[in-house]
Amino acid sequence: MQIVEFDVSGNAVRGMKGEVEGYQRFLREADFDVVMTYAAQQWTTDAMLPVLRGVRGVRVLATCGFSGLRNRNYHDYFTNLPLALREFDGLITHSKTYQDALFIQQNDIQFVVIPNGADEREFAVHSSQAPSFRHKFGISEQTPMVLVVGSHTGLKGHSAAISAFMRSKAAAGATLVIIGNSPLRTRCLPICRAHTAFHRWRHDDRNVVLCNPSRELVVSAFTEADLLVMPSMVECSPLVLFEACAAGLPFIASDVGNSREIAEWTGGGRVVTAGRSVRGLFLVSTRQLADEIDRVLSDEELRQRLADSGRKAWLDRFTWDSITNSYEDLYAGLAKHGL
Repeated sequence: MQIVEFDVSGNAVRGMKGEVEGYQRFLREADFDVVMTYAAQQWTTDAMLPVLRGVRGVRVLATCGFSGLRNRNYHDYFTNLPLALREFDGLITHSKTYQDALFIQQNDIQFVVIPNGADEREFAVHSSQAPSFRHKFGISEQTPMVLVVGSHTGLKGHSAAISAFMRSKAAAGATLVIIGNSPLRTRCLPICRAHTAFHRWRHDDRNVVLCNPSRELVVSAFTEADLLVMPSMVECSPLVLFEACAAGLPFIASDVGNSREIAEWTGGGRVVTAGRSVRGLFLVSTRQLADEIDRVLSDEELRQRLADSGRKAWLDRFTWDSITNSYEDLYAGLAKHGL
């Protein structure tokens, strides 16, 4: 396998800089079987669009949400995008119901749905030799553990999770764990720390852990927690929900991206309605989120039912092996028909 690198940044709206022409020349001159680009609004796709007709091989785009669709700065971009989409031999969405799929349908363009999933090499069997997250962070087996996994971007709903956890009656004596790194400077991490300190002063019967552990410990947290909470403000098709299902961990998610669709596909969790803000983000009610945490955390039978359903659905349909086969079948089918 050969990896060719290009020093490029930006997108069609913000502008692109770096080796754009070199990248485009590479696309035109190479003889590919399949060219697959992932996500619009970033340079590998946007720099390809002007030369797309000259690219040899099956050309496939996974749209990955069209996050700027409602952003006025991207109005012209999405006005012109349908013409470019028709030049691809195959379009992939991760959902039947999210805005990229609806946009493509409204423009009468064909696409296939290949969902996200979770890696069976990580979640198929939980080895007794694996490191224990609870042991690492001093959380006893008897302590209910509520998990949030998402970077400190300011968009993952950490403040809502902290407030709802503190408000939940069933969370008394429990620990809330927020796992996430801090990309693009620190973003919401200082706010999360301050928010945690304020609530700990008012609620000393529960604990909050903010951490960024190794991937092995993240997987351990999924397998050892009692409930995953994902009150994100924006998503496309969140991997953490599939990982929760793979770990047999019930989830509560805000109604963003295709969270509701994932809950229907897997039966592994519940969804809380979120309202759209003036900035186009979805904000979940902390009261409703707290009520849902109460409902799930206090009902062991419900948690087990969600856990079993999610785990079975993942094993049947949402392992990476299954997802990979879907991609390969699509590529082979397009190539077979001479596209």
